[in-house]
Amino acid sequence: EQIESNAFDALGTLKLLNLSTNRLQFIEPIYKVMAHLKVLDISRNEIKTIASGSFNELRSLQELYLSDNSIGYVSYKTRSV
Repeated sequence: EQIESNAFDALGTLKLLNLSTNRLQFIEPIYKVMAHLKVLDISRNEIKTIASGSFNELRSLQELYLSDNSIGYVSYKTRSV
């Protein structure tokens, strides 16, 4: 499963996004418009890869939940939280 790259374009003021248990397999930089996002829960999915720069634009991010995935690769350019 994947999310379209423009799926969150109208949600610029969103502070919490829970995408847990959605069978997501890949995370790419789709959160560019979410400057106010503080909590992102993508736990309990099937994520294997996190693309370079996936969280770079999430300047307000304070909590990131990744548990219960099969992450085998995280690009070295992925922003640390």
